[in-house]
Amino acid sequence: MLFLGGDAKGAERTNSSASDYNALGMKILIVDDDPDIHRIASLALTRHGQHQVIAAASGEEGVAAAVRERPNVIVLDLNMPGMDGLATLAALQADPAATAIPVIMLSASFTSDEQQRLNGIGLAGLLRKPLRPAAMAEQIEEIVASRVPRA
Repeated sequence: MLFLGGDAKGAERTNSSASDYNALGMKILIVDDDPDIHRIASLALTRHGQHQVIAAASGEEGVAAAVRERPNVIVLDLNMPGMDGLATLAALQADPAATAIPVIMLSASFTSDEQQRLNGIGLAGLLRKPLRPAAMAEQIEEIVASRVPRA
């Protein structure tokens, strides 16, 4: 699992780069209860990565959108009211139409304990808030690229 963004000590990285994988034009589902995150992510991902962004304001909306839209990747907020990120991830993993979609967890902070807990539950990676718009597309592309088998 890749951890990107912020100043995380001991953040896991790979030797692959986003340029190793042509990820332009991905459909990215952003699941976050904060409309500012939707706006920032949409601007960053359409301008810097030419991606299509779909926004969902809750875990329930996110699961429905994942099944309906079949995105290439889901960026999921860890801390949301109601159905939080972990419950949403479990619902996505239980749905045959969404189980293969890579999920990147998003949070303002990931403690060492949280990173340990989140490692091994099927996440593609972790992104830290605040989002850096200029780097967001590359960070997501790098995480997705790390999951693509190399020939």
